[in-house]
Amino acid sequence: MEGKRQGIDPLLVGILAGVSPLPITYAGGIRSLADLEDVYITGKGRVDATVGSALDIFGGALKYADVVEWQKNTGSTLVKSLK
Repeated sequence: MEGKRQGIDPLLVGILAGVSPLPITYAGGIRSLADLEDVYITGKGRVDATVGSALDIFGGALKYADVVEWQKNTGSTLVKSLK
């Protein structure tokens, strides 16, 4: 999924949230704020995410400012790295 902006795999996010004893980062596939919301909810606060090529600062359609605003509004620490 990484670098392809094809969305997340919610089943995998749920599995990671359920089995990892440590915080874990889901990388790849994020294409929208809805994807971030899905990781936030399905990951139960145990799964972080990275956003890369989907961001407008890297040529994608997802606005960096919108991601920052979403994170502020949710109080989420989900997005650990914007690369």
